Amino acid sequence: MEDTCVGERCWFYLLVKELVGSGVDLEFKNCPFYQEMIFTPDPIGETAKSAKVIKDCVNRRSLLFTLEELYPRMRGVQSSQEEMRNRTSEATRVFSDILKILPRKPIITIEGDKERIGG
Repeated sequence: MEDTCVGERCWFYLLVKELVGSGVDLEFKNCPFYQEMIFTPDPIGETAKSAKVIKDCVNRRSLLFTLEELYPRMRGVQSSQEEMRNRTSEATRVFSDILKILPRKPIITIEGDKERIGG
């Protein structure tokens, strides 16, 4: 797990600093999106790694988690749409083939009314 906070180069921090104004000295650690977490990696084999402090930008970390959750779902939606498209085109092709096979009725025109009777 790596830091997502870039300190004073973060545009969230710069935006908050701009909104607060120049009268207040705002450190990046006082940014409302700044958060520190203690991350302890799972031990591999017999060796346990020491805990480390992760400096996070809450919005970026949330975005990363959201993307991690949404990406597989979006892939599923895309594949189901492709499957429905393929089934629809197959059904359309079958329906067209049926219409070609059916005999057509001749069109009968009545002189007086000019009505069309038949297919």
